[in-house]
Amino acid sequence: MGTVKEVGQKSTRWLEMMISMLSLASIGGAGAYLAIRRLENGLGDFGLGLIWISISVFAAFYVQMIAHEFGHYLFGKLSGYQLVSFTIGSLMFIKTNDHKIKLKRYAIPGAAGQCLMNPPDTEDPPYKLYNFGGIILNFGLGMLCLVLYWQLPVVALLSEFLLFNFVVGISLAIMNGVPLRINGIANDGYNILAMKKSAATRRVFWIVLRINYSLQSGMRYRDMPAEWFELPNDLDLENHLASAMIYTRGAYFRDQHQFEHAKQEYQTLLVQKGALEFYKLEARCELLFYELVGECRAEEVERLYTKALKKHIARTEKFFIERQRLLFAYQLLFKKNSAAAKVHLELFEKMSAVYPYFAAIQLERELLQLVNHQWEMRK
Repeated sequence: MGTVKEVGQKSTRWLEMMISMLSLASIGGAGAYLAIRRLENGLGDFGLGLIWISISVFAAFYVQMIAHEFGHYLFGKLSGYQLVSFTIGSLMFIKTNDHKIKLKRYAIPGAAGQCLMNPPDTEDPPYKLYNFGGIILNFGLGMLCLVLYWQLPVVALLSEFLLFNFVVGISLAIMNGVPLRINGIANDGYNILAMKKSAATRRVFWIVLRINYSLQSGMRYRDMPAEWFELPNDLDLENHLASAMIYTRGAYFRDQHQFEHAKQEYQTLLVQKGALEFYKLEARCELLFYELVGECRAEEVERLYTKALKKHIARTEKFFIERQRLLFAYQLLFKKNSAAAKVHLELFEKMSAVYPYFAAIQLERELLQLVNHQWEMRK
């Protein structure tokens, strides 16, 4: 018989599955209804109608995704937060130190959009409206589209777009509002519940946002206050924010070239119960790099460079500049293929022109020099 915690986890997985299935069923049902209605009203060719319906689904999803992130921005602003970056897909709009908006390229696997803000100068910040904002706008826009759908006459494409906006909006509001970890990633409802229960979680939430703001402003990890990187004693280490803090502690030590301390943090992540898979894979990337610039043992490199890691690297190498540093080291120090290594060095330079974190570029250049130094030493 399972523990109460195991039963709770199984119930959560079932709830996650049911919500996902109901959302897909709602979209499918709306599509079928619109197809029948299109036929009854003689709105053109049926095949063309299906194409329009498909386009409407995607258009509604992107509109609602933008609305969700704008909701975080709007209600965050009302709570005293300041905009740092607004990301849709791989397009990141950042607010510079001189209050200009610049376009950069950056994306996190599994995140269709993201609005990051700088919290007010209190380590117990208001968090409910900022986190609830996306849910509120998804629900509100969805209901508005439903009203317009019933009030306006049947118009090809517009009717489909309005109905799907309603279905997608309500689905996103539910999927983000019911506290869940979908594919290991905590949704807004889960974040709110976790912060409501724990002052330590609220402090870590503040620290994570403040670190991101500082990085965006050009400050390196090593120049930030040391107390930001201390884990609160009463923090639940199975909380997803603990994963972010442990990984960030590793980055703090990495920026000071204290690689043994960084390795300890990353090794902790690999065995940490409840740690997000994304952070585990990122930690494995860093451990692989340290092995390459260290002993470079073939058996250890092959142990770390798993099929799952290769897949993660392939998903992130277009947007994470540190991935080019890792691949450069792998090709140069392990494969001893200077031509292939040069390709990744060129990609690094190309990415640095549009990368949003200037401070990270400085650190990565130092690590590239370390790789070159190791290469020269081993010749």
